[in-house]
Amino acid sequence: MLIKIKPVKFRIPRKRFTTRITIIIVFILIFQTIFLLRMESPEKVDKINVNEINEAKNAVDLSYADMDIDDIENPIVDNSNINNNNVLPEGDGYDFDKEKIKEQVDNNSNNNNNNSNDNSNNNNEILEEIPEGIPQEQNVDKEITNDKTVNNVIEDDIGIEKEKDNNNNDNKEQEEKEQEQEEKEKEKEQEQEQEQKQKQKEEQEEKQEKQEHKQIKNENILNNISIEEGNNIFQKNNQSSENNNKPKGWKLDQKWEWCRNISIVYTWVNGSDPHHQEIKSKYNGGIKKVDQRDRSMDELRYSLRSLEKNLPWHEGMIYIVSPGQVPHWLDTNHPRVKVIDQATLLPPDTNPTFNSFSIEFYLDKIPGLTERFIQLNDDYFFKRYIHPSFFFNKKKFPNFYYGRTHVHKGFNEAYQIAELKTKTSWLKKYWGSIFHTNGVIKEKYGDQDHIVMLQHAPYVWYRDIFEPMRQFYGKYITQTLSHKFRHPLDLIPTYAHQHYIINMASKSDYSIEKQPSEFPQLDFGFYPHKNVERWITEYGYRPLSRNAVKNYIRFGTVLDDKKKSMKLFNAIKNGPYLMFNLNDDYTTEEPGQWLLDFMNEMFPNKSLFEKD
Repeated sequence: MLIKIKPVKFRIPRKRFTTRITIIIVFILIFQTIFLLRMESPEKVDKINVNEINEAKNAVDLSYADMDIDDIENPIVDNSNINNNNVLPEGDGYDFDKEKIKEQVDNNSNNNNNNSNDNSNNNNEILEEIPEGIPQEQNVDKEITNDKTVNNVIEDDIGIEKEKDNNNNDNKEQEEKEQEQEEKEKEKEQEQEQEQKQKQKEEQEEKQEKQEHKQIKNENILNNISIEEGNNIFQKNNQSSENNNKPKGWKLDQKWEWCRNISIVYTWVNGSDPHHQEIKSKYNGGIKKVDQRDRSMDELRYSLRSLEKNLPWHEGMIYIVSPGQVPHWLDTNHPRVKVIDQATLLPPDTNPTFNSFSIEFYLDKIPGLTERFIQLNDDYFFKRYIHPSFFFNKKKFPNFYYGRTHVHKGFNEAYQIAELKTKTSWLKKYWGSIFHTNGVIKEKYGDQDHIVMLQHAPYVWYRDIFEPMRQFYGKYITQTLSHKFRHPLDLIPTYAHQHYIINMASKSDYSIEKQPSEFPQLDFGFYPHKNVERWITEYGYRPLSRNAVKNYIRFGTVLDDKKKSMKLFNAIKNGPYLMFNLNDDYTTEEPGQWLLDFMNEMFPNKSLFEKD
């Protein structure tokens, strides 16, 4: 018989208790390993955390950088000037509130006083909390304890009295010595004071003698000089007293002092003048009508008011280049203002011209012009205080304010506009000249270069670069000079000059003397600064994007639409702008009156450049 044996199955007993224990043990091991690792390298963990914190603190705020102009050292922005007792300028849109700062200072002082009072109160509370059993000072009258007998206590008291007597004797001797030393020191001080008085008397006598000699010399000199020279001497001798009467914002840091005497050049024309219209009609088919390019609403008067008010540090010459015109309100006897006839700057064959591009190519020929100068149009207005860093960076290079528009069209598009048989608007002509100038730039510097439209802002140029620049663009400037009025095939001076600085003059090996001269007729042998000493040895520039100046510069156009014009005026009045530019594109007289009222509201006070 076969016996069947059943297979025995061995099973490991499963219990929930064992599984839980294993899980807990594994969890404990993991926790221990993490804890041990952290304990082994605490310094590394701390360093990482510190680095992360430092990186967060040093992170660059791009929005602030966009609004920054080369770390403007503007006393309006820099509150540290308050502590130095510098006088701060006030103006339209001026954000600095003196009363608020006084309130803040008072609040801070009150807070400090309150803190000191709180501290004293806290100290009093701490003193009150001290238990009565703890003595503040050791008492001489000691209590008799059980450990000491009465005799011992008396002996101790006698010893204390003896020590007091000895100390008193020592103190008397020390006091006598100190008195002797003080008397000696007083005698020395008296002797020094007498010597100083004698020296001061001698110095005063010497000063009086020198002053008497100077007076005698000045009297002898004044007998032989003119009244103007005498006034100049008087002004030099009283510079310190004049400085005390300077306007707010006049003071500059020493590194910006060089900007004071820089020249400012306005290009201006009064197209509303009937005499000017008569001359103009001889070259435009007999039309005697004012247009928006040369219409005058006395913008120059208000621009000068804004300049005097918000550039109080400027003390240089202001040149007004015009076609033989002088504003009726301008005080031509003012020593800082000079009107220049544009015909004296241009080649003789060019005159007369009504093309502002031709005139702007020859601003360097103004006699007395500084090596760096600022070019303005009469419709540029400074709304608030302007620091020199608005025009220059710390290296004394001009700032180039760019817009958003990049131009890629060139000669072909300019020729298409020039060949239009129908009458083209001034705006089409302007874009034609933009395209033409872009074509010239690509031809001269390569296809990779192109125009980036500039902001309607002041331009800063180098005087001595104009002449080699004219030679460099020779044939295109000759073509521009042949156009009596704006033409699609004009070369625009601002972009031509700017790209010449970028691609030529700013190079380390650039030398004015080594530049070729192939078009002598453009300079016709007249240059008032040829033998003048030059101070500039490096020609550079600093580009600033639209984001960098979006809150500083405002451009707008006055229209026939009253709502739009008033909206523009309100935006300028309430905005944070440093300066603004107003073009006109209206056809009736009423918008001109709106513009005049707005300018009077913004700049109501007469400048020193106006007649009484």
